[in-house]
Amino acid sequence: EPYRRQRQMCIRDSYETIFIERPIAIQGTIFERLVSEGRFGPCDTQLTAVQFHSPMLMLMERQSEAREAREFCRAHTEAFNALHGKES
Repeated sequence: EPYRRQRQMCIRDSYETIFIERPIAIQGTIFERLVSEGRFGPCDTQLTAVQFHSPMLMLMERQSEAREAREFCRAHTEAFNALHGKES
């Protein structure tokens, strides 16, 4: 029983790192660059990263079909860019 609990905690921690913490950190870095280049308006880049990534995580949790996931990601990214991006 203790081994099982330890294994479950390790899996949970790995999942959080791989699918939540790392993508949000990477996306935050991308948004920092977009803001510094003037392509995105000033914002809290870490909060913006969470706002961008959250629907993607929900999509993963639903275990959507690949085609549906691609369409959702494209539409979400376009809407997000329209909201936050600056016109060139």
